[in-house]
Amino acid sequence: MLEPEGRKVVVLSPDEERQLREKVRRELEQAESEESRQKQLQEQEEKQKQLEADRQQIVLEEQEKFYKERGLQKYLNHYGKVEWLTPEQIEARRKKTVRRKKSRSKHSRRHSSRKRRVLDTILLGLVVLVGLAVTLYLTRSFQPHSDSHGSIWVCSDVKGAAIYIDGELSGSVTDGVIGKVKEGQYTVSVTKPGYSPSPRHIQVKVVRRETVKLEFRLKKVD
Repeated sequence: MLEPEGRKVVVLSPDEERQLREKVRRELEQAESEESRQKQLQEQEEKQKQLEADRQQIVLEEQEKFYKERGLQKYLNHYGKVEWLTPEQIEARRKKTVRRKKSRSKHSRRHSSRKRRVLDTILLGLVVLVGLAVTLYLTRSFQPHSDSHGSIWVCSDVKGAAIYIDGELSGSVTDGVIGKVKEGQYTVSVTKPGYSPSPRHIQVKVVRRETVKLEFRLKKVD
């Protein structure tokens, strides 16, 4: 084959060719070794996550077994926290809740009646403004300011997935309630070996004394 005019043909010497091949081989071996090391680290991390999830699951199972042996039942209170109570205690809580709702309903009817009487004598716009102001004042007055925590209830169609809050392991698995979470914005995600979560993470806003429920779907990875 004829080379273009003016172009010099550079031919590697046997030693140069050998050195080049050895260099390429070393670089490939180093890349392979690094990839293997990263894979081992990832497997160790996944194994540790699974161990933590298994430990948490065992703790939850033993707690449930312990309390059930004593005739207690699981009860989710209005703070979103799980309590173990006797059937009598649960029934008393439910009756108390019913009475509270009835009391609020009765109070609401009385308030509505007073509001209708006021509407007969004052302009509608003024009554609405006053009513909103009073309602806001009462709401702020009777809210407990000491409790600035809420909770997150994380569920998945495949149970036992480790729950992460802002990238940190929470110590709980699905389906699980994470209590005493300070008000604010959080990123929640779940992981389970052999599964891919959907969505990968959820942005959630925690409000005090409220429970936010999140749901994930886990797809088996071949």
